[in-house]
Amino acid sequence: MITISTTGAATGITLANVHADEFGSNIVGNSSITGLTLSASLGASTLTLTRTSGGPIELTGSPLDGGYLNQSGVVSSYGGRIPFLLMIEAEGGGGVAETGVNTRADYNQNPSATSSDGDTTGLTITYTPFGDGAVIVKVNGLQINIGNGAKDQAAYFSADGGTTAKSVADIAAGDTLYWMGSIATYELETDDDLDFVYDASSNDV
Repeated sequence: MITISTTGAATGITLANVHADEFGSNIVGNSSITGLTLSASLGASTLTLTRTSGGPIELTGSPLDGGYLNQSGVVSSYGGRIPFLLMIEAEGGGGVAETGVNTRADYNQNPSATSSDGDTTGLTITYTPFGDGAVIVKVNGLQINIGNGAKDQAAYFSADGGTTAKSVADIAAGDTLYWMGSIATYELETDDDLDFVYDASSNDV
């Protein structure tokens, strides 16, 4: 900060806009970028600048020649030079890109016992599969086929109590797995071990 004071009888100082900034805004006065008024009363003397021949005193320079610079009120504290600042602006919303992440949230599950086609396993999928990706269902470590919008495989996912089989691409968090024992050729017991293998969104896990 530079304070300009007087050694004479003057009690105030008047500022004037000589050049607007790069955006056409005034440096001082109403709606200025600095908020300084055009006139102010003098306080205690801190620094006195004198030009014997009269006329304005201008503070100029650049970071290259070591001169003093003050741009928009930002001045470095080292040698009076303007600080170098790199501004990075994100495009398209920024943030970390969403990716598919393998999840073990639905491993080692024990189902409800089944006895007829369309019985619920009582097991739901925790996350919506990433990018409409595949869902693999394993029973005691062996992969089974699941219906893709139909009840023509050993099991299918549904969101309406088993009435409608969902397509694989539409499986979403909270959907329940239903069993088709006549197609699988066996029913499920409560000590069976079921795994749902799929990728979840990195934003969810």
